[in-house]
Amino acid sequence: MRNISRIISGGGNGTTVTQITSTFDTRGFSYATISVFGIASTITPSTVAANHVLEESDASGSGFVAISGATPSPIASTTAIATNIAKMVYNVDLRGRKRYLKVTYTPHSGDALLVTCDLGNAADGIVSASEQGSAAGATV
Repeated sequence: MRNISRIISGGGNGTTVTQITSTFDTRGFSYATISVFGIASTITPSTVAANHVLEESDASGSGFVAISGATPSPIASTTAIATNIAKMVYNVDLRGRKRYLKVTYTPHSGDALLVTCDLGNAADGIVSASEQGSAAGATV
């Protein structure tokens, strides 16, 4: 049996921040779900493109270009979003994409933010905790 998923945290901050940026290496996977979480119920994405964007590159630290169609309309700051659901979710078919994905998220006002990436449909099996991006794991 092979595991087909890897969940990694791209960054989080327990204090109030005004922007979070996270980069993910998608090598060996064909699908990614990137989720941005926040504590406040009214902290939604700020303006389009410059403040909430998904980018790709073949290099880990440079050359990032925005992915067309990955920037939805801004959400009004008065829009209440429940605290127990993601503020933004990017579902990305990785086939034909570059190796690295980078998400930048800026809320209308400061919030404690967390970004996670669930990589699925691995080309090769993931068999160790380090490959899963965790401190420990169990395969049964």
